[in-house]
Amino acid sequence: MNKIITICLLIVCVIVTGCGNSAGSGSLNNTPVIYNVTPSDSSSIAQNVDSNGNVTVTLTGTNFGSRNEYSRVYYNGYTSESSNNPQKTALSFVNGGTWTENQVSVVLYQDTRERFPYGTFSIVANGQESPATSRYNFGSGNLNGSSVTTVTPSVVYGYNTEQNYISIEGSGFGTIPQDLLIYNYNGYNKTILKTEIYNWTPTRIVLPLPISDMANSITSNTTLYIRPANTTSYSNYNSLGNFEFKTSQITYISPTEGGIGKVLTISGQGFGATQSNININIGESYASVVSGSWTENSFQIRVPSFNTVGSKNIKLRINGNELPSNFNYEVKAPMMYSISKSVDLAEGDNVTIYGSYFGNKEDLQAIYQMGRIEITDTNNNYTKVISMTDANVAWTDNNINFIWPKMSSNLLSTKTFNIKIIVGNITSSTSINVTD
Repeated sequence: MNKIITICLLIVCVIVTGCGNSAGSGSLNNTPVIYNVTPSDSSSIAQNVDSNGNVTVTLTGTNFGSRNEYSRVYYNGYTSESSNNPQKTALSFVNGGTWTENQVSVVLYQDTRERFPYGTFSIVANGQESPATSRYNFGSGNLNGSSVTTVTPSVVYGYNTEQNYISIEGSGFGTIPQDLLIYNYNGYNKTILKTEIYNWTPTRIVLPLPISDMANSITSNTTLYIRPANTTSYSNYNSLGNFEFKTSQITYISPTEGGIGKVLTISGQGFGATQSNININIGESYASVVSGSWTENSFQIRVPSFNTVGSKNIKLRINGNELPSNFNYEVKAPMMYSISKSVDLAEGDNVTIYGSYFGNKEDLQAIYQMGRIEITDTNNNYTKVISMTDANVAWTDNNINFIWPKMSSNLLSTKTFNIKIIVGNITSSTSINVTD
């Protein structure tokens, strides 16, 4: 009986000893396993980027053991969401941080995030490496978790040199600038390099707007979106806001015809809040802007002087770029319809000529042009000139009032006079004959 008891005790000892040796030999029961990665969602990642662009990552799990010289945490980096062949990078431990059986904190540096925006984590402990975690997006372009509250301005006009930047306000932007893309869904896209960005904080991004590029590339009003340039998706999920882009254009002019010196109103959109770097021509002649008339959607000009009448195309250039225009102004010659007295004219008589396109005196003076009446004695080939600036002359666009002058001293009982009007370099299309 004693032998049987002794044999049983030996068997029990062997079994117990064998179990103890198995636990210490590094079996699967001691394999480290990562259950949780923090931060891992896009919002948390964006909000936990420090001033250097680094992210502190905490791994939670089991069987991490005690930290020793062989302990490692690896970031298995991928260049894209679907790429293979990860680049394994050993991560640094947080200064002053702890390594416990269930939790480890490490630093994922900005440089690694830029080179490998996607990655998994694994940990080496107890001489074994844990299975890799799921793949996360830790790239510096991951701003999906950001929150945008305002985009200013919300409407941008082409060729408007004053609107050369846009401000995006919200949260979760981080502090390290990155390349951004301005795009629409009709094929337009323009990269804004991070070195070109004016300001980047966790709550505000101010970036330049390529106004000239947009104006030359976009032909109709559109919504433009902003997103990180190193992401592949064009979905709104990646958008850092949007703004309405309206092309600068002329939509209406009034009046469409008249004489020189006339005030012409040009209406449209995207002209800019103040007059800056503007050139406008009617035909080949430069037109000046009426002081105080400029607004974002309209302004006034004075029709300049011409040597010929006819249709003149209106050309507007803002910041060196010419806006498309199919609008024309018809330059008219002065036209006389009637005269208040046409017979028995004598020196000192008050005479009024009625018609159109004479130009107002003030408008003509504003473009440094003159209006005049030429009265020719057809019997003696004698001409008298009356200027709009002479005393006792009232000159408006539709009538001219003046005092009949002393003509030749020829004793013929009846004389015939031819009257015509000249405004600038354009002579009236009609003339009137009168007698004394």
